[in-house]
Amino acid sequence: MATLVLKLTPQTYIKWSNTTDSPVGPVMSGSEMRRDLEEVDGLEPAAVKALLERVDERGTSDPDLTLQEALAGNRAGPDEEELSVEEILEQYSS
Repeated sequence: MATLVLKLTPQTYIKWSNTTDSPVGPVMSGSEMRRDLEEVDGLEPAAVKALLERVDERGTSDPDLTLQEALAGNRAGPDEEELSVEEILEQYSS
């Protein structure tokens, strides 16, 4: 399973599985995502900086995938229902 980082709004990020086409954690601020990538995923600060710069530029950490493509046909809702960005923010905010 590959985990991506998506930028849902100018201030919100989420980890996303391209296997399940859904979030694998809560909605986070930029500082929360930076801390999570370093402390949980064990990435070096320079790698986190580069990754988040790509996310800020493209909307996703995958250089070959746009945010719209990542979210199209998502299965983030109950019974794998597709959710809008607003619904994802509501359902996955802590």
